[in-house]
Amino acid sequence: LINQVTGTSVTPADWRDTFSFQLSTRYAFKDKIALLGSGIYETNAAPTSTNAIGYPLASSGALSLGLDFSLHTNLSTQLIYSYGAFLT
Repeated sequence: LINQVTGTSVTPADWRDTFSFQLSTRYAFKDKIALLGSGIYETNAAPTSTNAIGYPLASSGALSLGLDFSLHTNLSTQLIYSYGAFLT
């Protein structure tokens, strides 16, 4: 087989810094139990129009809910569920 392709095509990816935003809250409704909540949003690292390689370039986000159990004065444990997804 002989390579018949000539020339080179270069498309700049236009990578840039991303920004992440997070908002979290804790609400203690009893002395030893508290509800937790969090939301995260992260911007895209490059425009999808220059994604020639196929990286999953998209903004991403996540929502989290949980419980905080106080076991001792300086000791607690948390049970957290988080759902994250790529956004368009």
